[in-house]
Parts: sequence; structure tokens; C-alpha cells
Amino acid sequence: MSSIVNEFLSEEEKNEFKSKKIPNPAFGLDCLSPIIWTIDKDNHNFMFECYQDRESPHDLTFYMEWNGISNRFKLRKKWLDSNTRLWSLVKSEINPGCKENEKAVIASFKELLLVYGFKGIPNDKSNEINIVFDF
Repeated sequence: MSSIVNEFLSEEEKNEFKSKKIPNPAFGLDCLSPIIWTIDKDNHNFMFECYQDRESPHDLTFYMEWNGISNRFKLRKKWLDSNTRLWSLVKSEINPGCKENEKAVIASFKELLLVYGFKGIPNDKSNEINIVFDF
């Protein structure tokens, strides 16, 4: 997992991502334009938070690229104690191009979430929390 880091995107990476014009699932926003991501530099898989649900504030939607193929996950966060966060899967949108490798996609997503930590902010001590999953 040492190749997985939270980092700010460079201007070049931001522009490259904007050029893909990937629709944002959040209401009223045109396309995804991340400024921070959690990336596996060895495998070139990455994820970032798209948005937090206003009606269900514990639900977050994440965009993930696995082997260059986009996937989305809606997760519910819950604190089990002061240092342990539980992630529950609310909904997954696995791209048909990944269906044969769905277990590997989810395993990679979980590895990214372990490094994402609390909020995915680079070099932030608040990311040093225990992460558990029920999926």
C-alpha cells in the first residue's frame, strides 16, 4: 500500500481530467473536476469524493478509475468510536467493462479508502484513523 497516497492534482492533471467531461452525479454541477485524489501510483487506479448527500449527510459518493475504467460508489460513513470509521456500501455502479473483475475493483477501492482515511487531505493527521468495512 506504500504506493497509495492522498495528493493534490497538478494543474496539468486537473485540465486533463476536465477534458474528459465526466458528468458529475451531484445536482447542478456540469462535470467532475477534482482537486484532491487518492491514487495508487503503481497501478494507476484512483478515487476521489464526488459529493456528500444533503438529505443523507452520512452518505458520500466516490468516483473511481480502475484500469482506466470509471466506477462509482455511494457509501455511508459511521463512527464506531472516536478513532474508527465504518464504511457501508449503499450503492455501487460497476462499469460493465469491469464486471468480470468486480471483486478486484472493490478490493482496490477498499485499499484506496484505507489511505483516504478521514477526508483524503494530503499530509493530514486526521487521516490516521482505523477504517473498517461491512462490504
